[in-house]
Amino acid sequence: MGDLTEKEHRSLAGYVHHSADEVFLVGQYMKGYLYDELDKIGYDMSHVQWFSKSTQCGETLRELLQASDEKILLVFK
Repeated sequence: MGDLTEKEHRSLAGYVHHSADEVFLVGQYMKGYLYDELDKIGYDMSHVQWFSKSTQCGETLRELLQASDEKILLVFK
């Protein structure tokens, strides 16, 4: 994304704030920009988890899906 990396990651915060019950982030840009922006705009950060590796996030999501009877929508960027 080059020069737009920070801007675009931060712009996701508005969408996430209004539509996500739980947020799972992977990678440094997500933590450095989206996580930071969610915190700044008042998102409940107890509903945000950050992982340095996608395999860690995948394991957490697998456990969540296996334990839930609810319908869950996952959106990946």
